[in-house]
Amino acid sequence: MKRAFYDEMPSTLEAVGNGSYLYRWDIQEEAKPATEHSAADGETANAQESGTQYSCLEVVVWSPVSSNAILEAVISAMWPNNREQKLINDYNAAQLGCFGSKTGEKAQSAINAYKAFLTQRDSIKSQVDADCEELNIE
Repeated sequence: MKRAFYDEMPSTLEAVGNGSYLYRWDIQEEAKPATEHSAADGETANAQESGTQYSCLEVVVWSPVSSNAILEAVISAMWPNNREQKLINDYNAAQLGCFGSKTGEKAQSAINAYKAFLTQRDSIKSQVDADCEELNIE
């Protein structure tokens, strides 16, 4: 998932005006990167713009906005359904011994990948829940 960049601090939830909203999370303040400008003589000069910019992850959420709708949009954007399903299938296959021993490299890789997914998903759910509580969204 690619980060979005803004010159001003973006809001967590913004109405777009067509029945959709932008939900933003992981908002970070960053220094603006150096930019290159072409001079009249054909030379390229580096110029550092002063100031900061903000980056974040964002998804579109359609009305009615709810905690579950936001979480579903975020999870779908982070992990397409087929990716999530593959992690689950590989985990189950490892548990059933389809990859050989549960302690084998392939089985452990599948188990660890699914555990990492669950950890990230739980972290995102906590973030969405905290944002929704702050925004009075149920």
